[in-house]
Amino acid sequence: GAEWDTPFFTGFTLFGRVTHNGPMYLNAGNTQKIPDWTRLDMGARYMFERSNGKLITCVQILIMYSVKTTGMRMLSVNLP
Repeated sequence: GAEWDTPFFTGFTLFGRVTHNGPMYLNAGNTQKIPDWTRLDMGARYMFERSNGKLITCVQILIMYSVKTTGMRMLSVNLP
């Protein structure tokens, strides 16, 4: 994966990662199998100090997308 702290907006970071998993067996007898899959994760994060200057707050948005099966799409927003 990679992260890039933008030089034009202090505290703003863009990030991305590609994850690939090969086929896997689901049970001890190796009779149930799931196919391989690839996932693309992209997101943005903004970190800043609160007005009292003590705590750093992070707002993050993550988008996950499965390349092989278009059924897995997820949007996650993380707030403190």
